[in-house]
Amino acid sequence: MVIINIEVKMRRMKKMNKDHQGQEYVKIPGSERNLVPGSQKSSPVLPDEEMSVTVLVRRPSVASLVEKVGTPPFTSSRHLSREEFVAAHGANQDDLKKVEEFAANHQLSVKEINVAAGTILLTGPAAAFSKAFGVELANYEHPDFTYRGRTGHVQIPQELADIVDGVLGLDNRPALAIFKFLTIR
Repeated sequence: MVIINIEVKMRRMKKMNKDHQGQEYVKIPGSERNLVPGSQKSSPVLPDEEMSVTVLVRRPSVASLVEKVGTPPFTSSRHLSREEFVAAHGANQDDLKKVEEFAANHQLSVKEINVAAGTILLTGPAAAFSKAFGVELANYEHPDFTYRGRTGHVQIPQELADIVDGVLGLDNRPALAIFKFLTIR
């Protein structure tokens, strides 16, 4: 088990980049984006374009809670208050503070923090987001739509690697909607 963890950390270390201040950056696993087939880069995003981005912060596992609620026979149980849920399953205050400091250091504003959900909503100019997360944002044209996008991985400082699970909203490409229609007989 220890050998596997060391190997994972070494692989992550090899993937590190440095920003302009010499700070170590790592790729967020699963954050890689490719060009939408049929689209082409049309222009860079305006540096002062205002954006909102949601940062997902790690939270304790809710597996035991889900297991308890989802295991038959269903028994009546006391529901947790919001405060009790946050205390047991919300994001860690120290983790949230580290993300807030990171945002402030990159000229990004914290608009909202949801401790229970483990999310921080950041606002700021596109140039600040590009710099903060090591991405190049551009406008893309597709025959059916236009979007702000990026290619490659989102990157974060090494010190946030075990805190930040994802960054949503840098890219506003349309999501693929798949509908399954049921026929009632």
